[in-house]
Amino acid sequence: MAAIPGFPGANMDIVFFFYGLAFALLGTAILIQRKKDSRFELAGTLWLLAAFGVIHALNEFLEMWRLIRAGGAAKFPEIDFPALVVSFSFLFEFGRRTFRTCAPAGSPCSVFRRVPGPALPFLLALIAAVSAFSQEPLNTAKVLARYLLGFPGAVMAGAGLLCFSRADGGVTGPPKARSYFAAAGAALLAYGLFSGLVVNKAGFFPANLLNAESFLLLTGLPVQVFRAACAAAMIWGVLGGLKIFHGETEKALAAANQELKDIIEFLPDPAFVVDGGNAVIAWNKAMEKFSGTPKAEMLGRGNFEYALPFYGERRPALLDFVNAAEGAHKERYACAVRTGSGTLSAELFLPRLNGGAGAYVWAKAAPLLDPEGKVFGAIETLRDITGQKRAEELRQRLEAELRQAQKMEVIGRLAGGVAHDFNNLLTAILNYSAFLLKSLPENSPEWSDAAEIRKAGERGASLTRQLLAFSRKQTLSPRVLAADDVVGNLLKLLSRVIGEDIQLSATLKAGAEKVKVDPEQMEQAVINLAVNARDAMPGGGRLALETAVAEFGGGRASPSPLIAAGRYFKLALSDTGHGMSAEVLGRIFEPFFTTKGPGKGTGLGLSGVQGFITQSGGHILVESAPGKGSVFTIYLPVTEEKSEEAAPAGNLPGKTGRGETVLLVEDDEAIRKLAGRVLTAGGYEVLSASGPEEALSLCERVGKTPAILITDMVMPGMNGLELAKLVSARLTGIKVLFMSGYSGDVLNAREAASRELAFLGKPFSPEALLGKTREVLDAGRG
Repeated sequence: MAAIPGFPGANMDIVFFFYGLAFALLGTAILIQRKKDSRFELAGTLWLLAAFGVIHALNEFLEMWRLIRAGGAAKFPEIDFPALVVSFSFLFEFGRRTFRTCAPAGSPCSVFRRVPGPALPFLLALIAAVSAFSQEPLNTAKVLARYLLGFPGAVMAGAGLLCFSRADGGVTGPPKARSYFAAAGAALLAYGLFSGLVVNKAGFFPANLLNAESFLLLTGLPVQVFRAACAAAMIWGVLGGLKIFHGETEKALAAANQELKDIIEFLPDPAFVVDGGNAVIAWNKAMEKFSGTPKAEMLGRGNFEYALPFYGERRPALLDFVNAAEGAHKERYACAVRTGSGTLSAELFLPRLNGGAGAYVWAKAAPLLDPEGKVFGAIETLRDITGQKRAEELRQRLEAELRQAQKMEVIGRLAGGVAHDFNNLLTAILNYSAFLLKSLPENSPEWSDAAEIRKAGERGASLTRQLLAFSRKQTLSPRVLAADDVVGNLLKLLSRVIGEDIQLSATLKAGAEKVKVDPEQMEQAVINLAVNARDAMPGGGRLALETAVAEFGGGRASPSPLIAAGRYFKLALSDTGHGMSAEVLGRIFEPFFTTKGPGKGTGLGLSGVQGFITQSGGHILVESAPGKGSVFTIYLPVTEEKSEEAAPAGNLPGKTGRGETVLLVEDDEAIRKLAGRVLTAGGYEVLSASGPEEALSLCERVGKTPAILITDMVMPGMNGLELAKLVSARLTGIKVLFMSGYSGDVLNAREAASRELAFLGKPFSPEALLGKTREVLDAGRG
């Protein structure tokens, strides 16, 4: 390039510096603007113009370096030429896309709208081919790049922006942005002329006539000065228009966000919103109340910190998965269901709510989309369903317990009926075997046979008692006593029962609180539970008994919905045995269900314990898991009645009668004959009747007035209670003793207690019959 007098011509290094700086600023400014969200239609292609500016600036800085350091002699073709070609390639692609986007279909230059994508590689191949056959390949390539890439690219871009600035405001956005885009379009057209037509001097037309040297001679200024002015105009136009678009976009987003916040604030359900960076931008009043966390503490939180009030740990909230890949939420929210538009719904348990008691919620998370369908945030709503969940769980539990109770009631009725007839047989077996034992010498084989018969009868009686306990039809003799005394008196016996390899400990904290139970049945229940615990610890372990007073109601929830409010004596037996599975736990109180081997258990122990506890107005609960032992907890209602002294045993041997007349009513012939024999031998006169009608007839026909009525409770046609009422009405002052092994369907415990009726349970011994008869006759005498 020939030197021309004047400052610009003599200081080309400075010219190239400002030229390169202008394009560097253009590219950098656009790249910075790309970080902002915008509804500008060309926002997605401006990076091509930015790439052109930055790479073209590099080429001009290389020219400046050549002039300063090498005095114009050194060349950098390996960088200079590729930088020029690549920069114009970006400009060409930007121009093609701009015109296709902005120029109307009916415009005179609509031909450019049909420029295909492969046009760029075709032109690059053409430049390379022509340059390869020229005498100056690199210079020819530079010139052709300006002709075939720079000039059409700048023209298409400029024309596209001019059309864009003249289009309807609804398309271009704010009308005041038009002047900026018009200036940018004009600058690009001018740049196309100064850069695409004013080229390096070459030996072919038109580069041999119109080139940088001829332009300098004609105008006195380097063409780079004009190109830099065009770059400055491009910067002013593009950035000015973008600024307006960004400002309008930000205003629109701010208005939309405020509208969204207003809507969220008045939602009845707890809700919160996060933006695209997972920072909380809305936290409504319902959420403040629900989570206990004020809005001021949550707004602006990000990086999952907003999840802390809900989950008690650092983990994603449900809304973090609304835009994730299908199935990405399954690890954390296996129960979540994905619906349309990426919405997720799930039932969750949040342990930090309700003061640490936790709450069940129905959560729903959805993405927030702008008018173009782009996600700019997410919203999650929560609905407290703890009440519904608890009610549903209670309903299911009560239904299961009702079904179990109905099943047990049916089995209990069957067991009670069998026990009634079986007790009659056992009464005969035990008593007649007792007669044999008294009449035979102890060293005789017959005495041993009779003894074995009696032992078998006693085992049968024990089994029958278990059946009656399970069916809750046994006749109890409840007394008011200090419950701790019952447990304390059993400790020595329990030590022998469970063996030396099991450590027994007791903590008695119930104090003087009293319960009303049958002490013998209470002791038997504790022993049964201890034996089961022993069997669960074959290798040894620990058995702990603990008593306390538990009070429910007034905000203190009971451990079971079946336990009403009130004060209870609590007895817990904890062992370190092998525990039970959920399947076994569901059946342990069923009759005849046992996990023990053949011959090692009847399956009536726990069912009998439950029957006794329930019949006494209490409840028994169990907790267990495999390998974690078991805990059986008994709750018995506390009573304010005074403690009672134990009644005399009444098993008086020998003759107890004083000639009194006994009216004996029993429908079972064997029992009737047996009882008549025992009473006669005991010194009483016996009037026997096989049923209620015969007994009433005897009352009218016999001259002697009976002193006592001894009647079976369950008889065909009329039960013992009804018979006693009729006899008492005819014979004033007659005493009554009921015999029964099954009286639950005839007389409930409340009626028996209020009337203080006397019972003799079957099977009974001769001594028990004589002793109870004497006790009833002597009752009430001074």
